[in-house]
Amino acid sequence: MVRRRGDGRPIPIEIKSRASYRDGPPRSHIIQLWAYCLLLEESGEGSPPYGLLRYGDGVEYSVPWGATERRILLELREEMDRAYDGRARAAPARCAHCRYWPICDARA
Repeated sequence: MVRRRGDGRPIPIEIKSRASYRDGPPRSHIIQLWAYCLLLEESGEGSPPYGLLRYGDGVEYSVPWGATERRILLELREEMDRAYDGRARAAPARCAHCRYWPICDARA
């Protein structure tokens, strides 16, 4: 969802159906919101000064968007574009119930 401030700048709003987290929003939710901010910028809609994360229990977080956040997001995007280098390692607790275990190169 996108709302407009009084000055016309867009504000992306991501609504999560689950309750909020005790320690604030997880990094994955913040990155998702940053991606929406970047999409708004690149589409010519304008640069949002922040985005909002709303959770099912009514808790709302304002997540800043600026040069630092853009740089971090673009670095993550570049990292995802690089070829997989085989760094995955088996982790018994994480791997025990993984449906990809039979085809994973990190399995023990």
